[in-house]
Amino acid sequence: MAKRKKTRSGEAFVLRDGRTVETRAQLVKELKSMSDDDFRFFCNDEKNDFHTWIRDCLDEDLAGAIRDVRDRQAMITALKT
Repeated sequence: MAKRKKTRSGEAFVLRDGRTVETRAQLVKELKSMSDDDFRFFCNDEKNDFHTWIRDCLDEDLAGAIRDVRDRQAMITALKT
């Protein structure tokens, strides 16, 4: 899959409050401000929805870098590089 800066129509990540994320930069911004409960809803010991979305919609290599990340700050750091 080619690396994309923005998702195609219909591929946006939908947050719990209904807002959508279409780029890596938007995800970083949302990660910085979302509650711990919201972060754990999407990323916990059983799943990492951020990894799945990035893998399927933006960038497989970047997704690989966050596949096993379960800490919000570590994820922000990985996404900024």
